[in-house]
Amino acid sequence: MAPVRGSIERLPNGRGCPRYALPGRSRCAEHEAAHEAARRRDPFVTGRRGSTPEQRHARSAALARDRHRCRDCGRTARQLRRGEALEVHHVDGDARNDAPHNLRTLCTSCHRAASAALRIAATHATRGRA
Repeated sequence: MAPVRGSIERLPNGRGCPRYALPGRSRCAEHEAAHEAARRRDPFVTGRRGSTPEQRHARSAALARDRHRCRDCGRTARQLRRGEALEVHHVDGDARNDAPHNLRTLCTSCHRAASAALRIAATHATRGRA
């Protein structure tokens, strides 16, 4: 028999849900049903904390436009190494700007390299070495 434990959900007052989690789950029956309904409406709702529906739509549109392929190395999701994924990179470094021309699909390693290049360029620009 599975151990009994409390639900991971938080109530509006900040306290945890007083009901027990379902066996093999981390939420009570009520919160599990609400979570599943939200996931069916929007598949990104469970993994993209803090993003709005507009941001999730822009991300999905960028992935579809780039045919789910890294724009630097050309690998698809099936060709990626373990632990890598396709990510959406903000070209100008401003995460608030979700315009289509500012979004590029990159794999994890290419995204790290692009983000590092942005940080280096920003450092040089602030020090007057453009």
